[in-house]
Amino acid sequence: MHSSTISCCSRALTFISLAALGGLASAQTLQTKITAGDAANSDFFGTSVAIDGDYAIVGAPNEDTASPSPNTTNNGAAYIYHWNGSAWVQQVKLLAFDRANNDLYGASVAISGNVVAIGSPDDVFSPFG
Repeated sequence: MHSSTISCCSRALTFISLAALGGLASAQTLQTKITAGDAANSDFFGTSVAIDGDYAIVGAPNEDTASPSPNTTNNGAAYIYHWNGSAWVQQVKLLAFDRANNDLYGASVAISGNVVAIGSPDDVFSPFG
């Protein structure tokens, strides 16, 4: 198994490979440490993580995006990585199309096949635009 258990902090995410014995992890070996290509303090990279096969999605709900505009604070982001057989490689950074301050996009993430779901708990939705 190449990615089962995670340990995270605000700037980096550590993937751990587990050797299973009777269904329980008997040994842990550091596999690799990944960070966002644009990592910054207090992004909370790794707040949410989901893995499906050779793909992982990692949420960073406090990520601040300066470009493309608008420049926002804590709007959040999600990053998709692909396991190429020897390393996790960042494929894309996802941003909400209607991002605004404190949306916290990336607070929750899920992945299944080629479909991802990204939560933004503080997004303000108005059906009237």
